Amino acid sequence: MAFNLVTLDGASFDSTPFYSIPASDIILKDVEINKNQSENSFEKKSSKKFILNLTKEYSDIYDKLPEQGKKIVVKLASLNALSKSYRTKKVPEPYSLLYKKNRAFNLETLAIIPMDYKTALAVVRNYASYNDWALKNINIRRNGDKAKYFVDINELIYDAKNKLFDTRVKMNRIISGNYKLDLLILDSLDDESNPNFTLKMKAPSKLAKDVQGTFHFLVPKGADYFVIYFAGKTEVNWAIYNFLPIPIIRTEVLERVDTLLENIRYKVENSKKSK
Repeated sequence: MAFNLVTLDGASFDSTPFYSIPASDIILKDVEINKNQSENSFEKKSSKKFILNLTKEYSDIYDKLPEQGKKIVVKLASLNALSKSYRTKKVPEPYSLLYKKNRAFNLETLAIIPMDYKTALAVVRNYASYNDWALKNINIRRNGDKAKYFVDINELIYDAKNKLFDTRVKMNRIISGNYKLDLLILDSLDDESNPNFTLKMKAPSKLAKDVQGTFHFLVPKGADYFVIYFAGKTEVNWAIYNFLPIPIIRTEVLERVDTLLENIRYKVENSKKSK
Protein backbone atom coordinates (compact mmCIF):
# COMPACT_ATOMS: atom_id res chain seq x y z
CA MET A 1 0.00 0.00 0.00
CA ALA A 2 1.54 3.31 -1.10
CA PHE A 3 1.47 5.99 1.59
CA ASN A 4 3.67 8.98 0.79
CA LEU A 5 3.07 12.20 2.71
CA VAL A 6 4.11 15.75 1.92
CA THR A 7 3.28 18.83 3.96
CA LEU A 8 2.71 21.83 1.76
CA ASP A 9 3.90 25.15 3.17
CA GLY A 10 4.05 26.47 6.69
CA ALA A 11 7.50 25.72 8.13
CA SER A 12 6.32 26.56 11.65
CA PHE A 13 4.03 23.52 11.59
CA ASP A 14 6.94 21.10 11.26
CA SER A 15 7.53 20.96 15.01
CA THR A 16 3.91 20.14 15.85
CA PRO A 17 3.12 16.48 16.63
CA PHE A 18 0.50 15.80 13.93
CA TYR A 19 1.70 18.06 11.10
CA SER A 20 2.32 15.07 8.80
CA ILE A 21 -0.45 12.81 10.08
CA PRO A 22 -3.92 12.74 8.44
CA ALA A 23 -6.69 13.70 10.85
CA SER A 24 -8.34 10.30 10.33
CA ASP A 25 -5.22 8.57 11.71
CA ILE A 26 -5.26 10.39 15.05
CA ILE A 27 -6.08 8.09 18.00
CA LEU A 28 -8.48 9.90 20.32
CA LYS A 29 -7.77 7.73 23.36
CA ASP A 30 -4.20 9.09 23.32
CA VAL A 31 -5.51 12.61 23.90
CA GLU A 32 -6.56 13.90 27.33
CA ILE A 33 -9.27 16.58 27.01
CA ASN A 34 -9.45 19.53 29.41
CA LYS A 35 -12.62 21.53 28.79
CA ASN A 36 -13.69 25.11 29.55
CA GLN A 37 -10.11 26.43 29.59
CA SER A 38 -9.06 30.03 29.00
CA GLU A 39 -7.27 29.24 25.73
CA ASN A 40 -7.23 26.53 23.08
CA SER A 41 -3.88 24.79 23.25
CA PHE A 42 -2.20 21.45 22.68
CA GLU A 43 0.62 19.79 24.58
CA LYS A 44 2.71 16.69 23.98
CA LYS A 45 3.36 14.67 27.15
CA SER A 46 5.10 11.72 25.53
CA SER A 47 5.31 9.96 22.15
CA LYS A 48 1.73 8.71 22.50
CA LYS A 49 0.16 10.98 25.14
CA PHE A 50 -1.19 14.47 24.51
CA ILE A 51 -3.25 17.13 26.28
CA LEU A 52 -5.92 19.15 24.49
CA ASN A 53 -7.15 22.29 26.26
CA LEU A 54 -10.39 23.76 24.90
CA THR A 55 -12.31 26.93 25.68
CA LYS A 56 -16.00 26.62 26.50
CA GLU A 57 -16.92 27.55 22.92
CA TYR A 58 -14.80 24.76 21.48
CA SER A 59 -15.70 22.33 24.28
CA ASP A 60 -19.34 22.72 23.24
CA ILE A 61 -18.40 22.10 19.60
CA TYR A 62 -16.25 19.08 20.47
CA ASP A 63 -18.93 17.37 22.57
CA LYS A 64 -21.43 17.35 19.67
CA LEU A 65 -19.10 16.13 16.93
CA PRO A 66 -18.83 12.58 15.56
CA GLU A 67 -15.47 10.81 15.91
CA GLN A 68 -13.96 12.22 12.72
CA GLY A 69 -14.99 15.74 13.73
CA LYS A 70 -13.29 15.30 17.11
CA LYS A 71 -10.11 14.20 15.32
CA ILE A 72 -10.22 17.35 13.20
CA VAL A 73 -10.46 19.51 16.34
CA VAL A 74 -7.42 17.70 17.76
CA LYS A 75 -5.52 18.17 14.50
CA LEU A 76 -6.34 21.88 14.31
CA ALA A 77 -5.41 22.49 17.94
CA SER A 78 -2.15 20.58 17.49
CA LEU A 79 -1.26 22.94 14.62
CA ASN A 80 -2.05 25.92 16.89
CA ALA A 81 -4.72 26.90 14.34
CA LEU A 82 -7.39 27.38 17.02
CA SER A 83 -5.33 29.92 18.94
CA LYS A 84 -6.12 33.63 18.87
CA SER A 85 -2.55 34.42 17.80
CA TYR A 86 -2.98 32.30 14.66
CA ARG A 87 -6.45 33.32 13.54
CA THR A 88 -5.92 37.08 14.09
CA LYS A 89 -2.96 37.28 11.72
CA LYS A 90 -3.74 39.34 8.64
CA VAL A 91 -2.94 36.30 6.48
CA PRO A 92 -2.74 33.13 8.62
CA GLU A 93 0.06 30.81 7.57
CA PRO A 94 -1.34 28.15 5.22
CA TYR A 95 -1.23 24.46 6.07
CA SER A 96 -1.91 21.59 3.71
CA LEU A 97 -1.08 17.90 3.76
CA LEU A 98 -0.83 15.89 0.56
CA TYR A 99 -0.38 12.14 0.41
CA LYS A 100 -0.75 9.18 -1.94
CA LYS A 101 -2.62 6.16 -0.67
CA ASN A 102 -4.51 3.31 -2.36
CA ARG A 103 -4.19 4.87 -5.83
CA ALA A 104 -5.61 8.17 -4.65
CA PHE A 105 -4.17 11.61 -4.08
CA ASN A 106 -5.38 12.88 -0.70
CA LEU A 107 -5.42 16.47 0.51
CA GLU A 108 -6.16 18.14 3.84
CA THR A 109 -6.05 21.90 4.33
CA LEU A 110 -7.48 24.59 6.60
CA ALA A 111 -8.78 28.14 6.34
CA ILE A 112 -9.87 30.78 8.85
CA ILE A 113 -12.82 32.77 7.49
CA PRO A 114 -13.16 36.27 9.08
CA MET A 115 -16.95 36.42 8.88
CA ASP A 116 -19.73 35.17 11.11
CA TYR A 117 -21.09 31.83 9.93
CA LYS A 118 -24.70 32.94 9.48
CA THR A 119 -23.64 35.73 7.11
CA ALA A 120 -21.19 33.47 5.31
CA LEU A 121 -23.87 30.86 4.60
CA ALA A 122 -25.34 33.10 1.91
CA VAL A 123 -21.95 33.13 0.18
CA VAL A 124 -21.24 29.44 0.68
CA ARG A 125 -24.64 28.38 -0.62
CA ASN A 126 -24.58 30.65 -3.66
CA TYR A 127 -23.27 27.74 -5.73
CA ALA A 128 -24.23 29.43 -9.00
CA SER A 129 -21.62 32.14 -8.34
CA TYR A 130 -18.67 29.80 -7.75
CA ASN A 131 -17.68 29.78 -11.42
CA ASP A 132 -17.34 33.58 -11.30
CA TRP A 133 -15.02 33.92 -8.31
CA ALA A 134 -13.63 30.58 -7.09
CA LEU A 135 -11.74 29.85 -10.33
CA LYS A 136 -10.19 33.31 -10.74
CA ASN A 137 -6.52 32.86 -11.80
CA ILE A 138 -6.76 29.16 -10.89
CA ASN A 139 -4.89 28.14 -14.07
CA ILE A 140 -2.22 30.85 -13.83
CA ARG A 141 1.07 29.92 -12.21
CA ARG A 142 1.84 32.13 -9.23
CA ASN A 143 5.51 32.62 -10.15
CA GLY A 144 4.63 33.99 -13.59
CA ASP A 145 5.84 30.86 -15.40
CA LYS A 146 4.05 30.38 -18.72
CA ALA A 147 4.19 26.58 -18.49
CA LYS A 148 0.86 24.80 -18.18
CA TYR A 149 -0.30 23.05 -15.05
CA PHE A 150 -0.84 19.31 -15.35
CA VAL A 151 -4.57 20.00 -15.35
CA ASP A 152 -6.58 23.16 -16.06
CA ILE A 153 -9.88 23.71 -14.25
CA ASN A 154 -11.99 25.57 -16.79
CA GLU A 155 -15.59 25.59 -15.56
CA LEU A 156 -17.61 24.93 -12.43
CA ILE A 157 -21.20 25.27 -13.61
CA TYR A 158 -23.96 24.77 -11.05
CA ASP A 159 -26.78 22.45 -12.11
CA ALA A 160 -29.57 23.38 -9.68
CA LYS A 161 -31.95 20.66 -10.89
CA ASN A 162 -29.53 17.84 -10.13
CA LYS A 163 -27.72 19.61 -7.26
CA LEU A 164 -24.26 19.20 -8.75
CA PHE A 165 -21.35 21.03 -10.29
CA ASP A 166 -20.76 20.32 -13.97
CA THR A 167 -16.97 20.57 -13.86
CA ARG A 168 -14.89 20.86 -17.01
CA VAL A 169 -11.15 20.16 -16.87
CA LYS A 170 -8.39 19.89 -19.43
CA MET A 171 -5.55 17.42 -18.97
CA ASN A 172 -2.30 18.72 -20.43
CA ARG A 173 -0.16 15.59 -19.92
CA ILE A 174 -0.30 11.76 -19.88
CA ILE A 175 -3.96 11.43 -20.98
CA SER A 176 -4.37 14.82 -22.64
CA GLY A 177 -7.84 16.03 -23.50
CA ASN A 178 -11.01 17.66 -22.17
CA TYR A 179 -13.03 15.91 -19.48
CA LYS A 180 -16.34 16.38 -17.69
CA LEU A 181 -16.81 15.57 -14.01
CA ASP A 182 -20.22 15.78 -12.31
CA LEU A 183 -19.72 16.59 -8.62
CA LEU A 184 -22.78 16.07 -6.44
CA ILE A 185 -23.31 18.63 -3.68
CA LEU A 186 -24.30 17.02 -0.37
CA ASP A 187 -25.33 19.94 1.83
CA SER A 188 -25.40 19.53 5.63
CA LEU A 189 -24.66 23.16 6.42
CA ASP A 190 -27.71 23.49 8.67
CA ASP A 191 -26.58 20.67 10.96
CA GLU A 192 -25.78 22.73 14.07
CA SER A 193 -23.75 19.94 15.66
CA ASN A 194 -21.65 19.15 12.58
CA PRO A 195 -22.04 21.65 9.68
CA ASN A 196 -20.38 20.46 6.49
CA PHE A 197 -20.82 19.97 2.81
CA THR A 198 -19.38 17.33 0.52
CA LEU A 199 -18.57 17.25 -3.18
CA LYS A 200 -18.70 13.72 -4.57
CA MET A 201 -18.21 12.45 -8.10
CA LYS A 202 -21.51 11.16 -9.47
CA ALA A 203 -20.03 8.32 -11.52
CA PRO A 204 -16.57 6.97 -12.46
CA SER A 205 -14.95 8.26 -15.63
CA LYS A 206 -11.88 7.59 -17.77
CA LEU A 207 -10.07 10.28 -15.80
CA ALA A 208 -10.95 9.26 -12.24
CA LYS A 209 -12.67 6.44 -10.42
CA ASP A 210 -13.69 8.62 -7.51
CA VAL A 211 -13.44 12.26 -6.44
CA GLN A 212 -14.81 13.42 -3.12
CA GLY A 213 -14.06 15.99 -0.49
CA THR A 214 -15.75 17.38 2.61
CA PHE A 215 -15.60 20.90 3.99
CA HIS A 216 -15.92 20.68 7.78
CA PHE A 217 -16.99 23.90 9.53
CA LEU A 218 -16.13 24.68 13.16
CA VAL A 219 -18.39 27.49 14.33
CA PRO A 220 -17.75 28.97 17.82
CA LYS A 221 -20.95 30.44 19.26
CA GLY A 222 -21.14 34.21 18.81
CA ALA A 223 -17.79 34.45 17.02
CA ASP A 224 -17.06 36.76 14.09
CA TYR A 225 -15.10 33.99 12.35
CA PHE A 226 -15.23 30.26 11.69
CA VAL A 227 -12.79 27.54 10.68
CA ILE A 228 -12.92 25.30 7.62
CA TYR A 229 -11.02 22.03 7.44
CA PHE A 230 -11.12 20.30 4.07
CA ALA A 231 -10.31 16.63 3.57
CA GLY A 232 -10.61 15.06 0.14
CA LYS A 233 -9.29 12.44 -2.23
CA THR A 234 -9.05 11.84 -5.96
CA GLU A 235 -8.77 8.22 -7.03
CA VAL A 236 -7.25 8.61 -10.47
CA ASN A 237 -6.47 6.62 -13.59
CA TRP A 238 -3.60 4.18 -12.86
CA ALA A 239 -1.30 5.92 -15.36
CA ILE A 240 -1.66 9.26 -13.58
CA TYR A 241 -1.09 7.71 -10.18
CA ASN A 242 1.99 5.73 -11.18
CA PHE A 243 3.71 8.14 -13.55
CA LEU A 244 2.95 11.56 -12.09
CA PRO A 245 5.67 12.34 -9.48
CA ILE A 246 4.41 13.63 -6.17
CA PRO A 247 6.74 16.71 -6.32
CA ILE A 248 4.77 17.89 -9.37
CA ILE A 249 1.48 17.32 -7.55
CA ARG A 250 2.94 19.11 -4.53
CA THR A 251 3.71 22.25 -6.54
CA GLU A 252 0.42 22.29 -8.39
CA VAL A 253 -1.72 21.62 -5.32
CA LEU A 254 0.13 24.17 -3.17
CA GLU A 255 -0.26 26.90 -5.76
CA ARG A 256 -3.94 26.10 -6.35
CA VAL A 257 -4.68 26.09 -2.60
CA ASP A 258 -2.98 29.47 -2.20
CA THR A 259 -4.92 30.92 -5.14
CA LEU A 260 -8.23 29.55 -3.84
CA LEU A 261 -7.60 30.97 -0.36
CA GLU A 262 -6.86 34.35 -1.92
CA ASN A 263 -10.12 34.14 -3.85
CA ILE A 264 -12.03 33.27 -0.67
CA ARG A 265 -10.48 36.19 1.24
CA TYR A 266 -11.32 38.54 -1.64
CA LYS A 267 -14.91 37.26 -1.79
CA VAL A 268 -15.35 37.65 1.98
CA GLU A 269 -14.00 41.21 1.96
CA ASN A 270 -16.26 42.18 -0.93
CA SER A 271 -19.25 40.62 0.83
CA LYS A 272 -18.50 42.66 3.96
CA LYS A 273 -18.24 45.89 1.97
CA SER A 274 -21.60 45.28 0.30
CA LYS A 275 -23.41 45.06 3.66
